[in-house]
Amino acid sequence: TANMKRMNSQDAYCKRLLGGLDDCTQLIQKPDELVQRVKTMCAQINSDGAASGEEEEEERKSESHAELIRRRDDLLNQLTLLKEKQTKTAAMAQREKDKARKGNEDLLEKINGLRESNKKERAVLRKQQEQIQNALLSRQDEV
Repeated sequence: TANMKRMNSQDAYCKRLLGGLDDCTQLIQKPDELVQRVKTMCAQINSDGAASGEEEEEERKSESHAELIRRRDDLLNQLTLLKEKQTKTAAMAQREKDKARKGNEDLLEKINGLRESNKKERAVLRKQQEQIQNALLSRQDEV
């Protein structure tokens, strides 16, 4: 029965520790709150009278904390890389947009130039047509 009590005590201890670690993973973006929570867990464990292996548990907590910090740093690095990639993509899209806008402006300029040229040519053709009609009318009048 002593072994059974000890195993139940250790089992309960492990469950409390795992629950606390789950809370810590949720706090990975809040390092100050994470540190406070770890300290609170340590105080609870110490007050519960966890006699054997306190140093080992403290070391495990420290390792868990370090692992959480490493994971947080990795996530922050990934986030930074994604932000940089998004910024580059946005810049490329803006350059393409500017290039397309410039191309459209150039085409509009050419179209407007062709319209003006077309108007002038039509005016010249109308004058020539009038001259031809006047010449035909004057010949008919002569005959």
